[in-house]
Amino acid sequence: MATDTRKMTRLERLRWAMRRGELHLSRMSDETLWTAEDGRELRCGTAPWSPSDDGWAEYDCPRTYALASEAARGSYQQGLLDGTENLSGSLLRGRALQYKARYHASQRRLLERVAELGLIVDERRGEHGRRVLVITRRADPRITLRVEEG
Repeated sequence: MATDTRKMTRLERLRWAMRRGELHLSRMSDETLWTAEDGRELRCGTAPWSPSDDGWAEYDCPRTYALASEAARGSYQQGLLDGTENLSGSLLRGRALQYKARYHASQRRLLERVAELGLIVDERRGEHGRRVLVITRRADPRITLRVEEG
């Protein structure tokens, strides 16, 4: 059965390429070109890149996303990196809402593991004050670093 990649989201296309072995991190460099959805070619680090349309996470390029994904353990942590879950936990519903403190502890452990991989983990404020997770491989002068305890 052939897969039609035109109907896939960015995240689905990236995961599909990773599973098929078409995305090799060892072969990528900082000069690797990526084609944006509007057809423009971008080099890594020239524009924020998000694996999903929800916009809760941004990366400097898909390679950074693939590296960060190695640190995820479980669907919630992968959702944080995918941008389908948010940092504040406001998307938690039902029974999960009762365990919000555990989700925040899981989030903290994930971000510590991502930082141990040598990636820079930060957040910025998006539209309407939403907290957007930003993960890059080098310092970005547009982002001010903040460290939150707790």
